[in-house]
Amino acid sequence: MNEIKFFIPGPLPGMNEMIDQARTHWSESAKSRKMWVRHISNIIGNVPRFEQVYIYYHWLEKDRRRDPDNIVAGMKLINDAMIDAGLISNDGWLQIIGFQHTWSVDKKRPGCYVRVVNVEGGDRI
Repeated sequence: MNEIKFFIPGPLPGMNEMIDQARTHWSESAKSRKMWVRHISNIIGNVPRFEQVYIYYHWLEKDRRRDPDNIVAGMKLINDAMIDAGLISNDGWLQIIGFQHTWSVDKKRPGCYVRVVNVEGGDRI
């Protein structure tokens, strides 16, 4: 298998939401992160492990209110969920050789499409 695709219904929390939650109390932030990681891991399901990957994220937002750099912060939740699901062993330099973000508006179905490409031998895309 060379790639895995999945969709995460959203919107996922952005950087501003994560910061606001952490300011209330660290445990609130930790609870939310754990819930999102578990939820996304369940969406990913039972998958083979990839040693090295390149990841494409396509973010769908209800409107243009959130800035792109705020939106893409949800990537950390997705990466942690990929570890939890066993798709990758870690989210460090050896496992993730690169990623790309794109975004658009979809009023009816916000979320994130994720395409994880298995990169054999560290080949660059």
